[in-house]
Amino acid sequence: MVVQQLKVVSKFLHHVLGVRPWAFGLLPDADGYVRIRDLLNALHEERKWRHVRVGMLKEVCITLPNASIEMTETCIRATDRNRLASGKTAENVPKLLYTCVRARAHFHVVNKGHYPAGDRPVLLFADLDKAVRVGERKGQKPVLLTVQMAAAAEAGVAITAFGDGMFTAPFLPQGTFTAPPLPKARAHKQRPEKTKKTPPLASPPMAGGYLPDPDRLRHPPGRTGKKGKDKGGWKQERKRVRREKEMYGTG
Repeated sequence: MVVQQLKVVSKFLHHVLGVRPWAFGLLPDADGYVRIRDLLNALHEERKWRHVRVGMLKEVCITLPNASIEMTETCIRATDRNRLASGKTAENVPKLLYTCVRARAHFHVVNKGHYPAGDRPVLLFADLDKAVRVGERKGQKPVLLTVQMAAAAEAGVAITAFGDGMFTAPFLPQGTFTAPPLPKARAHKQRPEKTKKTPPLASPPMAGGYLPDPDRLRHPPGRTGKKGKDKGGWKQERKRVRREKEMYGTG
């Protein structure tokens, strides 16, 4: 990248990190560091700075002899922090301040209060739109909390002012804020139980593997009429043999 372009980026980063980080919803820690991810999320809200990436930040540090920033693996800060003011006890705080939490924390915050993990305080904003914009950096559809300063004061919550309408609080107990109603749990649709069709009862197997013919039972082969005389009986056979003997002259 052209050195002149890097100088423009470096100058802007000095303003963001070393002069007015609150204007971008950023809160440096005690050593002046902010997370690189948080910085890039803030910069990418402005079309002019959406081209800034981690590689460009590293290039600024390496290429420019008097770079305005210095980086660790995950954090970044301004090299010159003389104009970076620290927070002070808030005075004349607006009656309402706003902050956002992730959607997945909605239930817990409503029932337990808002207690951030680690030593990170709750960021509060006088401007509702700015609170939502900063909240969207954590994820889509953040949950907006409206904080009543009178209730927070009664609960002993210390409010610190940092400028540009940004404040912090160490925690927000129940009763100091309002939140949207919790979403209704989706009822699991119960599928109607399928009725099992009872298979038809199978007929018991017949002897021989087939059903007998009623006509054959009434008139078995070799029998005629009701008297049951045998068509091929021994008498007919004897007469046939006798005729053959007479015909051929044998016997």
